[in-house]
Amino acid sequence: MKVRTLSLATLMLAAATLAGAQEPLSYVPPNFGSSGSPEFDAWRIDFANRAVLKQGKSAEIVDATLANLSPNSEVKRLNESQPEFVRPIWAYMASAVSDSRIALGRAAYQSRKDALTAIASQTGVPVEYAVAIWGVESSFGGNKGSSDVVRSLATLAYTGRRTALGEAELLAVFDILQRGEASRSDLVGSWAGAMGHTQFMPTSFLSRAIDGDGDGKRDIWNNPVDALASTLNYLAQAGWRANEGWGVEVQVPDGFDWSLMDGTLRPLSFWQALGISVVPLEIGAGSAAQTLDPAWQVRLLAPAGAQGAAFLVGVNYQAIRAYNAADAYALSVAMLGDLIAGRGRLPTRWPTDNPPVSRSGASEMQVLLNTLGFDVGTPDGQAGPRTRAALQAYQKSRGLIADGYASINALATLRAEVQPPAPAAPAPGTAPALPPPPVASDPNYKGPPPVRMTW
Repeated sequence: MKVRTLSLATLMLAAATLAGAQEPLSYVPPNFGSSGSPEFDAWRIDFANRAVLKQGKSAEIVDATLANLSPNSEVKRLNESQPEFVRPIWAYMASAVSDSRIALGRAAYQSRKDALTAIASQTGVPVEYAVAIWGVESSFGGNKGSSDVVRSLATLAYTGRRTALGEAELLAVFDILQRGEASRSDLVGSWAGAMGHTQFMPTSFLSRAIDGDGDGKRDIWNNPVDALASTLNYLAQAGWRANEGWGVEVQVPDGFDWSLMDGTLRPLSFWQALGISVVPLEIGAGSAAQTLDPAWQVRLLAPAGAQGAAFLVGVNYQAIRAYNAADAYALSVAMLGDLIAGRGRLPTRWPTDNPPVSRSGASEMQVLLNTLGFDVGTPDGQAGPRTRAALQAYQKSRGLIADGYASINALATLRAEVQPPAPAAPAPGTAPALPPPPVASDPNYKGPPPVRMTW
């Protein structure tokens, strides 16, 4: 028998093939044609090369997916724009947790909860919170978005502030298509690339979507049970703890040290010892006292400052916030979930006469805080955690309520300290005050003005 001697390179290539490696030895992108944007065309060829040669994606899938694409000018505009107006949380919640959405949510909950009982038990996440996310994200499937997800992600990937995110999500799209989990026509969603009933990004679909009805598919686009099951799994993987609430509304006593609202989880008993009391949870037409573990780890949250509603929130609130890192969103989902399940109420205590600052107002606030020695870094118009912490430190140093609420009143206080107000204007009908006359001791005094004689 003749024995063939194989080279080391051949053996290594065979081993890589057996291991499932997809990286080809060479790849030439097709002629994609002109999109009308030379910058986009250059990125597309470069990205195709990297996707196939460096990431091991299927050349056939990459070529077909990137063909006939052009940038979406609306996506580019939305990605680059930062709306000047910042919507107050009470306005956001009034829309997100409307009476009609509560009614639709209760109907959706009743029709889907039995199909999701087993998965809810496995994950420890109550079904009502997945249904609430469904309602906020797509109005229970009524508005899943109309943008071509591939085109949106390609637009984000080739330029702007989200290039890394756009490319990572496109790589996930290639995997979804390669596995046959969706067709190209299924990939429709939001301008930012989220898709399906509960608006999963492609990477989240790959890592957290599950088959909810046992048919062997993870169809978040057309099957609400799969989408809701995947959302339950998402929350579980984000750290949801079974048999623990997301949080409670509370009353904070006068004179409370608001600098303790620093994001630190502390036992419920710690907050209660400081005089914070839990608002009774409404159930139907009445109310009921809640039995809460004194050791429950929670933090204080007052998204509209000391004059607005306050909450003690735990890790399950953070799991909801992982879906969308905004307190307005997370509180809306949490409260909509409670109301869908027949408990709770919407808070009504909001400082409607003291709304949050606009983007330009936030930039000005950041400049003023930096000027006063409370570092917020480079002003960016985003009143995020660093700005709130700096504002809290400023407020505490001045003996003010240190709630860190970036409001128009807080901005006015900073302005008054850094830029003292101009002298008051004279009353109508009175002559403006004249500057005092120069005196001989003034080094700039040049003697009396010459007298001009007129004949």
